[in-house]
Amino acid sequence: THIALSLLASWAGCTTDIRSDSDNGVDAGFSFPDAAPQAPGSGDTPPISGTELEITNIIVESGKIYPLLPEGAVLGTTRYTDAGRSFDRLPPFLAAVPFLRTANNDSTKRSEAFIKFTVNTPVQVYIAIDDRKTAMPAFMSDYMDTGEALHDTADNADHSIYSRAYEAGEIVLGGNKVPDSKARQMYSVFIGPPDTGN
Repeated sequence: THIALSLLASWAGCTTDIRSDSDNGVDAGFSFPDAAPQAPGSGDTPPISGTELEITNIIVESGKIYPLLPEGAVLGTTRYTDAGRSFDRLPPFLAAVPFLRTANNDSTKRSEAFIKFTVNTPVQVYIAIDDRKTAMPAFMSDYMDTGEALHDTADNADHSIYSRAYEAGEIVLGGNKVPDSKARQMYSVFIGPPDTGN
């Protein structure tokens, strides 16, 4: 059964078009603004131009649907598709950065290619990972610590935020579980423009 959902929304001066299919793919297209949007009633300011980012072909090895929230996360946003945990601390540089909601039950997966998606323009990927882990997943070896962290309300734990720049093309993220280490909570994923924050 083919299920299609089309949503037209405004996001920080951007236009968003999301399509989802029952084959576990979610496509999103929207523009990163080149400048801050003007306040309503500020005059005859021409529309902001920007580079359109398309996030397509989101595939999760477990078969679960990971929805993309193009408007990003805010305090109180639910972290996972299968658990009622939420953010009670979120760094300003992640405001309005598209958020990929993962499944906490996937925290024990070890695959080297667990999440795949495609972008048509350079991006900065942010991974928030449980500080209680004793080792980092291998796929994060080139990620840099931003010095910031999210906070999870359910377990009173910090989740440090690491980032890496990617060129346009397919992006592959590995599983959360590291051999001989407790899985802890599943990581969270944010996909922003290359000049966002840290």
